[in-house]
Amino acid sequence: MKKSIAVLLTVFNRKEKTLECIKSVKRQEGLESFASNIFLVDGGSSDRTPEEVQKIFPEVHVSVHDGLYWAEGMRQAWKNALAYSTDFDYFWLINDDTTLYPTCLKLILETESIGNELSTATLHVVPFGVNVTALFASVPFSGSFDHLTVFSDSSKLPVLLV
Repeated sequence: MKKSIAVLLTVFNRKEKTLECIKSVKRQEGLESFASNIFLVDGGSSDRTPEEVQKIFPEVHVSVHDGLYWAEGMRQAWKNALAYSTDFDYFWLINDDTTLYPTCLKLILETESIGNELSTATLHVVPFGVNVTALFASVPFSGSFDHLTVFSDSSKLPVLLV
């Protein structure tokens, strides 16, 4: 059975950047080995971002919530993903103005598998009220590539942040 990944995006009036971000997600090496879903929350864009995303990527789960900023938008995207399925193995939070290298997901997952070699710290995530253990790593990629992988203490679900 394939592992599953929920890609979470919050957007506002950055149609071209958002479309490029989604394209870069879909170009990820190894993504085909996952059951993947993209959940996009729009904060009330006036540039027709939600309509363009749905036109070009009809499989993306889009919802509009006027006035939401990044943190609340991500929380809403997470709720939307959980309403769709509670069986995701990963939640990948991505800024919509990010264009990912094609190997980004692969490198994150390789770093996750290192596990014991990473330094750990405990964080408290207020919006979800969950204690998490964060694993920090730097992976070389044309200089360096930094990211944070967060594992929930209660469910052991990794959260991938870029």
